[in-house]
Amino acid sequence: MSNKLWLTLIFCAVFGLPLIGQSKRPFRQLATQKVNQQLRVQNPEMIKEQASIERYLQSFKQVGQVKPRVIPIVFHVIYSSDKERISEDQIYSQLEALNRDFNHQVKTINHPAERLEGFTDKKPERIDITFCLAEVKIKGNKSTGVEYVSTDVKHWQADQQIKYKRTGGADAYQPDKYLNIWIGAFGDSVSGFAQMPGGPSATDGIVIDYRFFGIGGSAVAPYDQGKTLTHLVGNYLGLNDLWDEFNPCSDDGVFDTPLHNAPNYGCPTYKHLSLCSNELPVEMTMNFMDNTDDACMHMFTYGQMVRIHAVLGPKGPRHKLTTGRSKCVTTESLIALEFRSGSSATFTSSISAPSISIVPNPANDQVNILLDNYEKAATIFIYNNLGQVLYQSKMTSGQLRLNTNTWKGGVYFLHAQLGVDKLTQKFVISH
Repeated sequence: MSNKLWLTLIFCAVFGLPLIGQSKRPFRQLATQKVNQQLRVQNPEMIKEQASIERYLQSFKQVGQVKPRVIPIVFHVIYSSDKERISEDQIYSQLEALNRDFNHQVKTINHPAERLEGFTDKKPERIDITFCLAEVKIKGNKSTGVEYVSTDVKHWQADQQIKYKRTGGADAYQPDKYLNIWIGAFGDSVSGFAQMPGGPSATDGIVIDYRFFGIGGSAVAPYDQGKTLTHLVGNYLGLNDLWDEFNPCSDDGVFDTPLHNAPNYGCPTYKHLSLCSNELPVEMTMNFMDNTDDACMHMFTYGQMVRIHAVLGPKGPRHKLTTGRSKCVTTESLIALEFRSGSSATFTSSISAPSISIVPNPANDQVNILLDNYEKAATIFIYNNLGQVLYQSKMTSGQLRLNTNTWKGGVYFLHAQLGVDKLTQKFVISH
């Protein structure tokens, strides 16, 4: 191996850069900064509006303002082939991933920096943002909250064309009240981009390539756990990327995130240093607003949480998004997953009520089903998002272990029949 190639390998390993040409491994290319720069050139008034928003965000006082919020989503699936026409099952898995990530329930990989650099202390217990499918039906579509549009466009570019019916895409649906997400195929290596607060209403929302959307299914490893959209929703809710393509080492507007000189790829090891100051601070590569592999991203900081809630607050630029759950339908009602037999029974005893749990959740190669306070045999059913029974068995003890290494990544539902009563539990398989 030549000295030049050896030095290149070392440099890429240390600074988390992709080894272009060394393998077929895909790399997530996020175009939010580029697209928003184009929007500001095309809409000069956006510069003044975003400056005003930034002043408000920096002055936001979180006391009494940080509370649970619900955001309804309208999905526009723009497809030119069957493989691009992603299933509702894939959409439900992405919803599950967003709710997992914004409530910090994601499976984590312990990283030395979390303890040695104090990153764990900067992570709030939850962000308290819930996402749901919008209770709307767009003309010509049978699916609630999902619009399917067949198009002659084979590949979209990092611009606004997918957001207009006249150019083969779909028009935004009430973008001040709903988060609009366009899903399509991109031909310029772009994985997705979001419009930051303060942009034109007609194009407001998020665009994502179908190969980076959802858990498993059409999503391509190592970006198949739904975290590309988590990053883009962060942008949409006012979070800047941890790096700045136009002004390297610029601050992201959040007090408890370190400066990053560039996006990171793969799963960088400790110590992964920033080049933004002489002190060489350690970068927060596990933050959702970096660009590492899905398996290695798992946290927002307290400062990022406050900024999100400022955007959604009563005076924030996206306050109309969160007017209540009346805009939502539940995943269970859409896929008829009340197990075709009504809602779950309510046990009256708070001391000895049977309970069921699944660990770990999210799971990988196996799950453990734990049943407490029930001594008789229970019948266990496991359903996928379409309501199909994938597994059925009798459970005669308090624990049942299932091998799930051949199961597709996605959302599953456990139904335990306890005599005339029943318990249900939702869980995720994430390979």
